[in-house]
Amino acid sequence: STIPSKQHVGVKAIIYLNPSNLTEKCTSSNVNSDTETKTGCMKWYAYEETSSTYTAILDHNISLTAWNSANNNTDNSEIMGQLNKDTSDWDKSLSARLISADEIVKIVDPSNTAGFDYKTNADTAILVFETLTQNFSAKCIADDNCKYAWLYDRTNANCKSIYGCLNNSVGKTTVGYWTSTPVYGSKENVWTVDFGGDLYGGQSLTNKEFGIRPVITILKSNIG
Repeated sequence: STIPSKQHVGVKAIIYLNPSNLTEKCTSSNVNSDTETKTGCMKWYAYEETSSTYTAILDHNISLTAWNSANNNTDNSEIMGQLNKDTSDWDKSLSARLISADEIVKIVDPSNTAGFDYKTNADTAILVFETLTQNFSAKCIADDNCKYAWLYDRTNANCKSIYGCLNNSVGKTTVGYWTSTPVYGSKENVWTVDFGGDLYGGQSLTNKEFGIRPVITILKSNIG
């Protein structure tokens, strides 16, 4: 599909897909992006590709859940159990998973110009996508030109007007989504993508306003 370049930097393709029925015809007109939608035609942003596959992230959260209710990042069984439950009827070839902090950093800073290291940064560190610092960019929001608006799509009811995401969240209140990556040196934090368009390591694992935003690997031959 045609990708509007200024707010979709790093996107290889926009995909419309029903993960439970890869043969269903899905288009931009019949997708549902409401928070907690898990079935039917949905919208995905492909950020990696090979000659035969795309790796893509959903444009909304399919669940709002704690990462670990005991606030212990050495045990991911709770969030993985929820992910597996939410995607139980999806085609197994998609291998649904959480995105990693490493992938987020490579998307927004492929040349590592900021020198941000998710493995060693303190849990209070923030990497703002648009500035590659801890500072937000009012200009990109005012110009409707935030390059990574897609990466924090539908993360908050005001994320578009205040932080420059593509769309405000629809449905239940959400403030971002979990990655799979624990913060190094901490047992109580994992990296999250927040509604401010940033990678943040200081969020409590018990916060149920964060969600699961699956990543899939899809054969190009399965995209109509």
